[in-house]
Amino acid sequence: MTITNALKLCRVAGVFAVVCLLALAFQAPPVHGQAKKSSKKPAVDPDIPARMPWSLRKQYTITSKNLRLDYSEHDGEWRVRIAQEEEDRLNPVLLVRDVGFTVELADGRILSHDALGLKGPALCSRDRINSELLGPGTTYTVNFVPADGLIITHHMTSYDGWPFVLMTLTLHNSSETPVTVRRLVTASMNAGSISGFSAGATATSRYVTMRGGSPVFDKNSPPTRMVFHDPAQDLNLGIGVLPNGRGRAGIEIQGAGGAWQGRIVTEYQPGVTIRPQETLESDPLWISLGMGQAKTDQLYTWALNSLDWPVEKGDHPRAWVTVPDTEDFSGLKRAAKEAMSLGVLHALIPGNWEGRPGTMEGGAPRYPKDMAKAVKELRDLGCTPGITTDPLAVQGGSGDWAAKSADGQTWVNPAHPDGGAFLRKEMEKLIGMGFGFVVIEPSRIPDEVLAAFGISRTEADWRAIGAASAAAKGAGRAVFVYPSSAARLKAVRDEWLEAAGNTCRFAEYSLNIAPVRFEVSGLTGLDPELATAIRLWKGPIELVGAPAASGRAGLAKVLSGGPLQARPQDPGKQVPLLWLSRLYAPAVGDMGLNVLAFSGAPAWNMKDLDADSATPLFMWRPEGEAVVAFPDGAAPANNSMTAYGLCPELTRPTYMGVSKGDSFGLEKTKTLVWNEEKGVLAVAMNAGTEGDTFAYVALAGGWKPKQVKVGGDRVKAKADDRWLVFPMAAGKGAFEVTFEK
Repeated sequence: MTITNALKLCRVAGVFAVVCLLALAFQAPPVHGQAKKSSKKPAVDPDIPARMPWSLRKQYTITSKNLRLDYSEHDGEWRVRIAQEEEDRLNPVLLVRDVGFTVELADGRILSHDALGLKGPALCSRDRINSELLGPGTTYTVNFVPADGLIITHHMTSYDGWPFVLMTLTLHNSSETPVTVRRLVTASMNAGSISGFSAGATATSRYVTMRGGSPVFDKNSPPTRMVFHDPAQDLNLGIGVLPNGRGRAGIEIQGAGGAWQGRIVTEYQPGVTIRPQETLESDPLWISLGMGQAKTDQLYTWALNSLDWPVEKGDHPRAWVTVPDTEDFSGLKRAAKEAMSLGVLHALIPGNWEGRPGTMEGGAPRYPKDMAKAVKELRDLGCTPGITTDPLAVQGGSGDWAAKSADGQTWVNPAHPDGGAFLRKEMEKLIGMGFGFVVIEPSRIPDEVLAAFGISRTEADWRAIGAASAAAKGAGRAVFVYPSSAARLKAVRDEWLEAAGNTCRFAEYSLNIAPVRFEVSGLTGLDPELATAIRLWKGPIELVGAPAASGRAGLAKVLSGGPLQARPQDPGKQVPLLWLSRLYAPAVGDMGLNVLAFSGAPAWNMKDLDADSATPLFMWRPEGEAVVAFPDGAAPANNSMTAYGLCPELTRPTYMGVSKGDSFGLEKTKTLVWNEEKGVLAVAMNAGTEGDTFAYVALAGGWKPKQVKVGGDRVKAKADDRWLVFPMAAGKGAFEVTFEK
């Protein structure tokens, strides 16, 4: 990335320290400096045009690939244009035009970037930084003239080695009176603002909200990341927000007639109060320039991960069972017994268990008054108990950090130091009853109580989850904390593929993905594509309902198989149909790569895969006793789900798998030993094959097969210069091949 100053830079008296935006910890900005003297009339004179054309503005330009981002030092406005062979400042080819921001206060006042720029000359600084995480870069800061006691600054940070920029808005209250903010629009795009793409351009959204640092798949919430892709012009633009937990962030951009418009906004419901001499910082706006769709998705997820959110490593439950709020404890126990036959050994108590919110006592007779008894009964059944709770509802508490709502319920202020400490102790009590996992539901705390605390609903929620997570870490045993599920999925392939495509990258960074609820009532079976799609989901699965007898075996197999380590290769599609899977056997380690192409997947080429390594040498797929090779790496469109193997350069005979299974059965490998001196390859599996199948060994290094034994018995094999193929009867789980040169 290169950085140029388009026009003469403004100069600022004094330099202040700049903290890396990804650390989300900006200090209060300095008091606005003395404006430069000018013989011209003030900019607020109605005789002067309100907007200066871009060709006359002082601006900075960020260059990445074939895109240019211009940043106005006059008012923080920005635009994106397409690079031209000969730059024409008067007639640029615009992709995104004239993006600004607005600050909406609770009293109805609206402060926009252009109006702030007209109040007086903004002062702009350019400061070199060196982030420990991202390396060297530059922060550009526009300091506006104070407006009604607020010092507003707009920051843009670019990094020398990264193809994205971050933009952040900060509001510092320099008055003696608290100011309440209702909404920050960090990117305001008028009608047709995004209009430089070709007719075939696509816009793909990621419907993931963040609660307490955990990704939550939620199609009912605005997306937090969008990627615009124009194959005709080879243009890629990524836009996202990096939530910091103060408000609910989302992208509200709609397309019509080949153009897009809208805004990127953080809602502070019912408001967030900035007390005197305090500062509010917006969720950073993340803009990626010119990177491919897969790379954009990777960089955005990495940027989220860099925010240092809680990571709960360990043996997370693959699934748990729960019941609707209309059921009682006896209903949950029945469901838990039935789920155990599916291999599901976790049971979640729903949110209706408490007699009076905050007492931590069960509401008899539906639940035991002493919830430790409920824990014991579930553990006696053989499953790990979990519980759903609203931590903000409490009993007791001080008037300094607690308040009562109209119905008499007491609520704790988690933003108050004493309130936060009280909240953690309450969660320690709950976890101390013996629960193995905790699910935090959205709080029912009324808006008027939040307004009295001066915090938003989002901040209260994040702090509640944080208190529960801190209590879990101090439990001395493995206890996991999750936000409650927001998505209700059915036995529909595309629903699972979309959910998995939205969240799979988070699992690569061990972020704590929230569960999705799976309605399995009356489930009669899972077809192979649906079964594979479910395995692509990497978070917990919350089961509700009882499957039909015919559907139990298939569901148990899917849940016991664990998630597939895969990522989509067609991220421009809302429902990805092409997945690159990393094959892994727990007892052996990395076993290579394969591609899963679902029915409907378009034609693709091996060289275009996002493999995070050198391009594989060749591609293949099994077909009974034969191996189908793809010398040019090109695969056709798929009418049915197909698995393709990817081979690196080999120096010796290598076991590539069997003909059945999404991962060619490689995940079942127990031991794999190659004896170079004797020329013997020996493989043992955790269990015998479920049916008759074929095994495949890629030949290399001049070795030729001499003898093949399966389960100790010699079998007839077929071999050519590259492949050895031999049958494995049902139930067989080991083979040995002797080679010679």
